[in-house]
Amino acid sequence: MNGKDFLTPEEVKKLQDELGIPLILPDEEFFQLSQAMFEIFKHSASEKLHEIIQKLPKLEIAQSNIYLPATPITNCQDFTKYWDAWHKVWFKKASGWKSSGKNPVPNDQILGWPIPKAPIWQDFPEPYWGNPCNPKAIFININPGGGGGGLRLPATPSNTLYDLYKENKEVYSKTVTDLGKQAPPYPIYGGAVKWHNSRAAWASGLCGVVPCWTVNDILDLELVPWHTAKANDIAPYFGLPGVCALILNKVIIPALYISNTIATCYHGNIIGKGTLVQRTIEQHCFAGIITPPNPIQLPSPDIFVQILPNPNNNRWHISQGRHGNAAAKFKVFVGGANMRLPPLNRTYEYENSVGKRATTQQIVKVI
Repeated sequence: MNGKDFLTPEEVKKLQDELGIPLILPDEEFFQLSQAMFEIFKHSASEKLHEIIQKLPKLEIAQSNIYLPATPITNCQDFTKYWDAWHKVWFKKASGWKSSGKNPVPNDQILGWPIPKAPIWQDFPEPYWGNPCNPKAIFININPGGGGGGLRLPATPSNTLYDLYKENKEVYSKTVTDLGKQAPPYPIYGGAVKWHNSRAAWASGLCGVVPCWTVNDILDLELVPWHTAKANDIAPYFGLPGVCALILNKVIIPALYISNTIATCYHGNIIGKGTLVQRTIEQHCFAGIITPPNPIQLPSPDIFVQILPNPNNNRWHISQGRHGNAAAKFKVFVGGANMRLPPLNRTYEYENSVGKRATTQQIVKVI
């Protein structure tokens, strides 16, 4: 200690390293411990650190508690701050486990998120791609695709993804923005950049925008940030204690608020893909905020089934979410190959009304 009632930046770093969680230092002289960090600290810190806290009569509890699992995030700034902090904690913990040759202990977690089995926790997590604070469209996916390769720790000297991450001082938001700024042939993590750019191109095509948007023009969210090659491999994770609340408060609710700031044809619309996204939104986690649309707009059930070019099980599910003063429609496409969205001119029939038809473009823009 330095003989004063505050921690120096050096002491904060030491405390942060031992706890393995991010702490808030608003200026060079006074240290604030957020309510969330205080709660984590109470249950996880060593006796030595408890002694330090007892010697700090002026230690304040900050009002921000966005790191608590039960706290909804309602703006893009807190969303970015939360996932940057989460990612730093993951990198510190995962690097330590990997270098020691050990696996996480049972019930270990990252800001409340359970640690999945190896090797899933070893791969660079991706909670989102794109621009949380000024997107032109929002999408929700199940989780990132397969891991391994350049995504897996330990980061080697030739691992360009982790080089970029470290250049950005392990700040996820800066790293993913830089990835999205790349020009072809996308030298760093090119496959993911191309995939998210294709999603942005689909979005701009629906709005009739030329030239096409790129990934930094949209917000592409993942319900969970862990990589798996197949959706079924991550499905059990959704049933772990606390995961639904975390998805709700750290992904779905912020998506509602951010969607209301969009100035394009996607205003108030959130586009999803996949059965697990549809079931999670409609049934599994969010019965408290997800309701059928107003019957005047679209009677329940709210499903459009593909009829052209040929009938099959491809369909759109439409539901409405509300939280506080935010409201948006979730339009989730189920069917098709992988996570690709359907052609804009494909035609669907409303399941509850023979003859009521709509194209993909009409479903997203009008209904």
